[in-house]
Amino acid sequence: MDTVGFYVPSQGKWYLKNNQINGWNDYLAFNFGGPTGSQPVAGDWDNDGVDTVGFYVPDQLKWYLKNNQINGWNDYVAFKFGGVTGSLAVAGDWDGDSVDTVGFYVPSQMKWYLKNNQNNGWFDYLAFKFGGPTGSQPVAGDWQ
Repeated sequence: MDTVGFYVPSQGKWYLKNNQINGWNDYLAFNFGGPTGSQPVAGDWDNDGVDTVGFYVPDQLKWYLKNNQINGWNDYVAFKFGGVTGSLAVAGDWDGDSVDTVGFYVPSQMKWYLKNNQNNGWFDYLAFKFGGPTGSQPVAGDWQ
């Protein structure tokens, strides 16, 4: 079951709720943050059945994906994939292999770039046009 959480960029801190009821009970909090402008994502990066967090740093063209929910810079993968000004981060299982990977939406192009691996560079990705009105925000899910 998915639940909610949030990332506080000024603290480099994540707050992830383990239930869907009011209040500050049953949640995780840990530090794993990037520089100003980092964009948060969540997914199951290592196919262990548990979603974890990550972020995209547009200025570095780099993704940082964490494989556990504890403080610090351990158990993560980093790779470069990006470079389009105004990109908005998104994550999902683009190829149906049960491993979430990253992508981004470029509003000015009305175009999506979805990567199928966690390696540096522009290979093994899909690009297509599908855009909304100004101010649209990307979202991914299994809609069928």
